[in-house]
Amino acid sequence: GTDEKALWEAASFVMGLLEPLNAGELMGPAPAPLYRLKYRYRLQIILKGKALAGLAPQIKQIMRNYRGRRPSWKVRLTVDFNPLVML
Repeated sequence: GTDEKALWEAASFVMGLLEPLNAGELMGPAPAPLYRLKYRYRLQIILKGKALAGLAPQIKQIMRNYRGRRPSWKVRLTVDFNPLVML
């Protein structure tokens, strides 16, 4: 997002939704390798573990919960399962 403070608040909210899953190792939020790109700040939250694809329904619900709050933050959330590159 373009608002750095809102970005960190949104990331904290998402972490609060991910922690109860108790699925693997949860890392972050942390600045992305390219922290600011095209006037937008970027963070990463990494969930590392085995059989994470089975969490897809829970991740979709987290996305829905996030979208319910999104208008107040103006921060975009994307999810990448098994990323090939971590940029």
